[in-house]
Amino acid sequence: MNALSVAVLCIAIIGHAVAALFYAVIITDESVARGIYFGSKIVVNAIPLLWVFGVERQRFRFPRPVGRTFVPGIATGLLIAGCLITLYKLAFAGRLDSAGLAVKADVYGVRAHFFLFAFFLCLGNAGMEEYYWRWFVFGWLRRVMPVTVAVIVSSLGFTLHHIVVLSVYFPNPALVLFFNMGVFAGGCIWAILYERYDSIFSSWVSHFFVDVGIMWLRTICCSATNVRNLEVAS
Repeated sequence: MNALSVAVLCIAIIGHAVAALFYAVIITDESVARGIYFGSKIVVNAIPLLWVFGVERQRFRFPRPVGRTFVPGIATGLLIAGCLITLYKLAFAGRLDSAGLAVKADVYGVRAHFFLFAFFLCLGNAGMEEYYWRWFVFGWLRRVMPVTVAVIVSSLGFTLHHIVVLSVYFPNPALVLFFNMGVFAGGCIWAILYERYDSIFSSWVSHFFVDVGIMWLRTICCSATNVRNLEVAS
């Protein structure tokens, strides 16, 4: 790898985390934060396309979905989502301080357009993350290092962005660390699926079902926060 390749790969690994620092932590103006959030999604997610097809001049080849890739994707997605929901009910129901989540939901207009946002997150955003983290970052890393190391490094980059975001949503650092251990595990599972089937469709389907479970939990957390706020106000 030449110096430019290393620089682009490093930017790709930390790009989403740096953007999250601005729109979730540094910028306090809600309209500016909202603009940076959506703008950074476009800019950072364009890096793989610009590099692969603009610089490396690779030919575009749209991957065809193969039936055998969907079964493990559905199975792992339902399993992870089921574990998340079960864990919430056993350990966090009624005890999770999600005030930050409710505040940021208002900043990004999530509450006013929840179902539209949830549809985008579960289908579109999950697909973009698989294209970005598995197809591009992991796919590039496995060309220059052992697959196991590539799985770990790409999953750490995937987790880094979530550390920034979840630290804003939840005030308890131990809780943020615990949740991000799950994010890292998910990143490893999806990288392994990509390595096994050489297609993002398996990991995309798995990611979709996990995000559906997360959206359901988000609704419960925000509703519980609203109830607690009303009780305090009364």
